[in-house]
Amino acid sequence: MTLARRLRDALGSQMPGADSRSTPCGSPPDRRRARKRQEGSRTMVVWARTLLLLAVSAAAEDPHLARLRQAAQLQNDGRLAEAVPIYEDVLRQVPNHPDALHLSGLAALAAGDAVKAKELVERASSLRPNDPTMLSNLGEVYRSIGDAQTGVALLRRAVAIAPQDLGVKRNLIAVLWDAQLYAEFCQASRELLEQIGVSLDSPQRAADPNFHFVERRARFDVADSAQRHRCHGASDDDAFRWFEYALKAYPEDARLWIGAGVAAHAKGLLDVAAERYERAYTLAASDTTLAEDQRHAFVLQARVNRAAIDHERGLSELAIEGYEAVLRLEPEHAQALNNLGAALVTVGRHDDAVKVLEKCLEVEPGQVQALTNLAAHWANEGYLERASLLNNRAIKLYLQRDPRRAAGLFAREAFAIRPIVEDAAAMYAARLDFARRVASLEWLLQRRTLIIDDPVVEVEHVHFYLPYPGLDDRPLQEAVARCYERMIPQLAGPVPGLSPEPVRVRRARIGFLSKLFAEHEPHGLLLEGVVQHLPRDRFVVVVLPVASPGRDAASELLRSSADELIELGLNMRENRLTLIKAKLDVLVFADMLSEPMSYFLGFSRFAPVQVCFWGNPLTTGRSSIDYFVSADRMEHPYRTLAGDEWSEQVVLLDGQGIWYRRPSIPEGLPYPNREAAVAARQALGLPQGDWPLLLCPQSVFKLHPHFDTVVRRILEATTNARVVFTAGRRQAWTKVLVSRLEKTLGPYKSRCAFVPRQMPGADYYKLLAVADVLLHPFPFGGSRTSADGLALGVPVVVRPTTQLRCRMAYSFYASMGLTQKNWTLVASTTNDYVSFAARLANDVEHRRTVAAAVAARQHVIWEDRSVVLGWARFLARVSGQRPVAPADVGLEGDDYEAEDEAPVAPADVGLVEEDAAAIAAHERLDRLYRDDTIIEEKRRALQPQKPIPDVPRERSDQPRPPEALEAARLYEQGDIRGAARQLEMLIKRCYPQGGADCPDEAKVRSDLGAQYHQSDRWEEAVVQLERAVELEPTNGVALNNLAVTLNTLGRADEADDVYERALRAVKARMAPSLFRVESYVWDRLPDARVPF
Repeated sequence: MTLARRLRDALGSQMPGADSRSTPCGSPPDRRRARKRQEGSRTMVVWARTLLLLAVSAAAEDPHLARLRQAAQLQNDGRLAEAVPIYEDVLRQVPNHPDALHLSGLAALAAGDAVKAKELVERASSLRPNDPTMLSNLGEVYRSIGDAQTGVALLRRAVAIAPQDLGVKRNLIAVLWDAQLYAEFCQASRELLEQIGVSLDSPQRAADPNFHFVERRARFDVADSAQRHRCHGASDDDAFRWFEYALKAYPEDARLWIGAGVAAHAKGLLDVAAERYERAYTLAASDTTLAEDQRHAFVLQARVNRAAIDHERGLSELAIEGYEAVLRLEPEHAQALNNLGAALVTVGRHDDAVKVLEKCLEVEPGQVQALTNLAAHWANEGYLERASLLNNRAIKLYLQRDPRRAAGLFAREAFAIRPIVEDAAAMYAARLDFARRVASLEWLLQRRTLIIDDPVVEVEHVHFYLPYPGLDDRPLQEAVARCYERMIPQLAGPVPGLSPEPVRVRRARIGFLSKLFAEHEPHGLLLEGVVQHLPRDRFVVVVLPVASPGRDAASELLRSSADELIELGLNMRENRLTLIKAKLDVLVFADMLSEPMSYFLGFSRFAPVQVCFWGNPLTTGRSSIDYFVSADRMEHPYRTLAGDEWSEQVVLLDGQGIWYRRPSIPEGLPYPNREAAVAARQALGLPQGDWPLLLCPQSVFKLHPHFDTVVRRILEATTNARVVFTAGRRQAWTKVLVSRLEKTLGPYKSRCAFVPRQMPGADYYKLLAVADVLLHPFPFGGSRTSADGLALGVPVVVRPTTQLRCRMAYSFYASMGLTQKNWTLVASTTNDYVSFAARLANDVEHRRTVAAAVAARQHVIWEDRSVVLGWARFLARVSGQRPVAPADVGLEGDDYEAEDEAPVAPADVGLVEEDAAAIAAHERLDRLYRDDTIIEEKRRALQPQKPIPDVPRERSDQPRPPEALEAARLYEQGDIRGAARQLEMLIKRCYPQGGADCPDEAKVRSDLGAQYHQSDRWEEAVVQLERAVELEPTNGVALNNLAVTLNTLGRADEADDVYERALRAVKARMAPSLFRVESYVWDRLPDARVPF
């Protein structure tokens, strides 16, 4: 969870005021509301200094005039105890004396008795129903008891009677805020400034010094409202400018300095904001216009906001110190508690963070940011239901206070994914549920507007775990991107001033952006060679690391190799300004689904050409990314031929496609003999003994539930081997995997163990070195862990699938020439994978032979200059630079040709089950892709010649049945039952008799079953889905939907069997409909929603 990326809202750039109006979340909680009422009534009494005296002077003939004037003066001087007996004495003599009733009511309000105040002032107003002073103060009384709507009605009457009365207007402004009538609040404040002759766009003060207090508050109110987007027609720029003029007019006002800091914060001007917060808490201590408790509150809030700047810059430890300093002064400062919790999450202190956030909610149950921060924690733990309850509480509060701010939480709920699940059925069900939630949000966005101002703050997390089931993610990625493009329209598309194409008369400026460029981070390691060796006569290399709390954002090698290093913080607005100023010709995102900053920046176009690298090996699904960089061996020929899984144009680097610098292996590794390796196991807490150790050191969320069964089969095929996993980053994840393995392994669970996760460095290499074999999981593998194992001479058993995400380790073996079956390293089937791992565990001599071959050949995978050459040629072509020769990147011609002409083994093109024609097609494609000038033309020419095996497609000339068209229309409108009735009519008309416009029966019944499921008609859904499967046994959608329906009915065992059949159907089709969540009705919906 990345809570440190929260801005002024969640990180607490809030400004306390006399009435807490500056709190971004709207109406304050009970504790603050009580304080606000006290301070609000104090504000009213300030106005009473003139209003009350005017009231009593209005009755000059009144014999009690002198005594009431005396009492009013005592009250204004704060001597309430002396004033009250005078009012009471007058009322004993004249029970319905309006002025005495009025003043006595105000005294009761000042004493905290709002009920008595309401009774007395209402009596007074009933005696003088058109007295604007009494109406105004009665409105204030209603405001103080929480009835803002009645207060607004009374004060509107008062203003209508006395439109020039500033006191009445000021009270109206106060009650408009409480009533959340923000547009009218801002307009009334602007009218007040005009009335006293003040322009927002001028530093000139009001001519009458008596109006200066009013002016300062009104300037603040208008600029603050504009900054919150609550002032009609005003923007962030207006807010910033108005605060600038206000500061010039009143440079001694601490409130204005805090407001001006927030305005700068909102624009991403962190240096300016920090300076203003510091100035604010210096001034607040001596600001005589503030009450003592206000001065204290302003100092604390300014310090919280200043610490938030450190937080956003990635200086988490410094921010923690700042928050803790505030809490030492005020232990129940809610915003400091919230921000401290967020910072503790950032540095990995999750348990401490939960305690702090829960304390924050005890202090202030309506603290929305604490609710969402805690929800994000539980979502990352895997407890989506608990997270959803917290998010829904926050949504309700936002809808009451500021509905605009609920948009980000709708996105959080729609795009939440569990990191790890209990079994395969849960995984598939979760994916379908994710698809349904995405489709529901997209449907909603077509009907109403939801705008997210700052997605890094308001959404905060991304759907990072989407690709780990190993399915086709393009439909979901595109659907999510469509949702965000509607929700962040101000961020999507080209930035202002962008050139339509790279500037070709100078060296091209190439930017590489990621938050994972720190020391030992794999995405930085993958691009080090490119950054280091791109020819500088053609390129200026700019490294753009996003701040990484607690460490340098970029590794030492990246820092020293880059021509320019521009560090990005955790404030999206500031980062956008920085990227615009960088004036890049090509921007390369090393990853786009690892964290929110890169993900959301990627919706904008900061350069004429934008590229995504395979740090996250799946398509981005958006038009702002032009190219996706992959490699020959890491792409299955059918996938690149048709491009089904990519929304970008895929660029294939020659050969291995992976650059890694040769690692520095600690001294003493690999272990010199078997005895030393066995002894080292004890330090890891593993059982004693010389037994074959099969290590799977991957993140637990990479382990597919079906891989659990593979592990069991390996244990069944070995005598005394043990499989060891590394624990997850979070204990909750490890518990789920342990429970899952215990169920799957049964009697073999005693031969499975876990060791603590090791940080990069000596301990990490010591862990790999004790292994006899590394198990590379599928369908999602890894590259760096596999490469490190090979560096130590440890055999890594791999099973390349058709997807990039499981072909990196295979690419190493292709470079090493170890892909043939006799090496028992590269499996083409699951059966081979099991038998290879078992043989390496059981046959000691064979294992030694294979390990020796790995150790002897692993040197060829490091620092592959052909990778740099591929990048240089690609970047030169898209940026208009002259062509790049091998010598330009330090490659000798002969060396490059030898690499280029290396023989391709059958396993090098994917799965061995492919026939010779498939291999030949890949080889032809491989040659074509090497000619950069005709990539797109050849790809288009080849597509119809070799179509991907897929579900039967409808004839393009087949007429569309009217029932199906009507079903699609009704489904689009949300009338699912009506859509189902249309499909029932279609089935009755078309089958079995048929017709010219009758579509495939299996698809229609599959869709009808899906709609029955959505209408909770589950038994009927089973009948239709079973018939669809009977008609088309490999219909992945029908099989999957049938399994989901059976699971809903509690028939879990049957559901598991059907899920397995769905998986087999998937394997029979390279681009199965299950992966694309596709159906007959889906094809006809303009928003491409899922069946259910």
